[in-house]
Order: sequence, then C-alpha cells, then structure tokens
Amino acid sequence: MSGSVRVLFGVGVFAVAAAGCRETPRTASPPRPATAPPIAATQEVQATPAGPGAAPPGARQAAPATQPISPLPAPPKFVDAPPYSVDIEVRKPDDPQAGWLRIEALADAGRPARVSGIFPEPNQIRVRTENVSLLVLDLSMLPLQPNRRRNLHIDGQPIELSQRHRGPIQLHRSETGDWKVLTPVPR
Repeated sequence: MSGSVRVLFGVGVFAVAAAGCRETPRTASPPRPATAPPIAATQEVQATPAGPGAAPPGARQAAPATQPISPLPAPPKFVDAPPYSVDIEVRKPDDPQAGWLRIEALADAGRPARVSGIFPEPNQIRVRTENVSLLVLDLSMLPLQPNRRRNLHIDGQPIELSQRHRGPIQLHRSETGDWKVLTPVPR
C-alpha cells in the first residue's frame, strides 16, 4: 500500500506541479519598440598630418558638429502712408528689403543688420541703424516739400541734405561711427 501511495503521491505532486505551471501566468516583458541606431553628433574624418607630432596616417579624428541654423530675419516692414515707417533686418544685402531705406553693406558679416526709419513731419527724416556700414536712402519715395531744408537724423547725427538730391543717396558710416553722404549733389 505504501508503494501505491508513493505512486499516487508522486503523480499527485506532478499533477499539482504541472497544474501550477499552467495556472501561474508568466509575466511577459512588454514588447520593445524598434528603434533606429542613435545618430552620432560627430563624424569621423581622415586626419592629415600637419607636421611633427601630428596624428599618424590613417588616424581618425572627430569632425566638428554643425552650427545651429539661426532663424530667418523678420520680413521687411514698410508703411506707404505717414509716417512712412520702415523696419528692415537682413543677414546679407541681397535679402528682401522694402521701402525708402536699403542696407547695402554690413559692418560685421557675422551678425544681422537692422535699420528703421520714419518721416514724422515734412522734410524730417529719422533713421536708426545697427551693424550697417553702407545705406541707401531713396528720397523719391518720400513726400518732400520743395524749397525747404531736408534734415536727416541718423543714429543721432544730424545731416542737412541738399534740396537738389531727388532720388537715391548713398550714406557711409566711418569706423568712428560718423555718417557721410557719398552721393554727389546734382548740378
């Protein structure tokens, strides 16, 4: 009898163990999402020896990461009604510009240039610049009164413009910060 008990006990343990395996759920790990390999911040480039102590031929060095792209300049703003305001920001002189002011050259090519101007009262022109070395002011776009002084205030500097100037005039800023009219007075 004891032998049969053993058999039954052994079968019973097996049955319990087998049932336990079936009833005990396995905790499955959640499926892993497929991911792309990480993008390297730098690329390896072939090093070229530059002299004594330089890397041996075939050595690799990290290339510099690219510079972030700066945002585009704001679109030019020009109001063709009093006070004829103009606001321009450019990264290079070829960028779009509108109105009676035009940036022709930047003092520092690595920074954006800005110019703003208004015509607050007859024959009074006010202009503020930042990083501009050459500027064109188109007098033909302003309602100038004839036979009256034409006063330009550019970056706080007063300049009296000739009454004979009719169209675009070019202004240059010296390294000391003084503005000068480059366009000769018409005869």
